[in-house]
Amino acid sequence: MTETNGQVLEFELGEETYCVSIDYVTEIVDVGELTKVPNSPAHVEGVMDLRGRTTSIVNPKTVFNIDDGDREPERIIVYDPEITDNTGAAGWLVDEVKQVV
Repeated sequence: MTETNGQVLEFELGEETYCVSIDYVTEIVDVGELTKVPNSPAHVEGVMDLRGRTTSIVNPKTVFNIDDGDREPERIIVYDPEITDNTGAAGWLVDEVKQVV
């Protein structure tokens, strides 16, 4: 078994806890006002301005068909634009950010 020393960020979507490598995360922000984008896919909740950069906000619960019981997302995990094929900054709406382990 190979041992790794990487850190992951734990977050909640609905009733489940998920992890993503902290290396991909630029920042974590509170959910603010989102600007809707006409004719965008259902999983794109909108865009927001983060430090002068337009950031697309995606709802992974829509992508993965996760039932949330109408729970409102509290945080946005913003990903490094280099991992999104340099198409711009992107963030995921998540119910709660737990910890880095």
